[in-house]
Amino acid sequence: MRAKLLALGMSLLAMALVGAACGGDDDGGDETATTGTGSTTTTAAANSPTARASASPITVGEAVARLKAFEPAAELVNGQALGKKDSKVVLGVFEDFQCPVCLSFTLLNENVIMEEYVKTGKIRFEFLHMPILGAESANAAIGGVCAAQQNKFWPYHKKLFVVQAEAGQLSDEKLNIGRFSPENLKKDVGEAGLDATAFEACLKSDAAAAEATAQLRQARDLGVRGTPTFVLNGKVLSPTPPDAAAWRKVLDEALAK
Repeated sequence: MRAKLLALGMSLLAMALVGAACGGDDDGGDETATTGTGSTTTTAAANSPTARASASPITVGEAVARLKAFEPAAELVNGQALGKKDSKVVLGVFEDFQCPVCLSFTLLNENVIMEEYVKTGKIRFEFLHMPILGAESANAAIGGVCAAQQNKFWPYHKKLFVVQAEAGQLSDEKLNIGRFSPENLKKDVGEAGLDATAFEACLKSDAAAAEATAQLRQARDLGVRGTPTFVLNGKVLSPTPPDAAAWRKVLDEALAK
């Protein structure tokens, strides 16, 4: 099974854009942006996920606690989306579960969007897979598709980002070291409330890999080159809002149109 899943994961990676990396072109850069081929580009350390977390009014520990505590209302959950289907504003995000910039967004800004805009029925939020950082990114994406099939994507999303945060991914990025191996993904699903037998069967399926591939293809077709990249009502959002105040401004303006 492991060999088959790894093969499926690598087929996903082969579709990624050349030069795609964690940290988009407009986010100010991250300290170590690692490409799917393993190369790295060093940019301003002041804009790294660690620096952003350090500049936040809350600690990483507090942010993790908020993430753990978040429970979306059942009526808002629809696979990888949260929010009303008829929302006039839809915010999508292409992410990789190994990406530290995605982790930084999830810990420091996503909570504001969820509490103030999604739970209140103002916008719809959609997660889209863009696994570009290695085989374990592909494993996690396929697992995400499987979790969504059980309508448990958001507990799964929470669990995987908590694993990364508690492992220190913000300050010491490590890729493909076993955190998201098939074996560890299966161990985590119980905490996320998934049916383990159904999850394991799905994890081995070509259909789940095909769905993750379709989302990666969607990123390619939009010209997305880094994670996280945000899509507001079908258009790539650039530049990425750097903090909660900037997110409020962007979303309030979209709602006012």
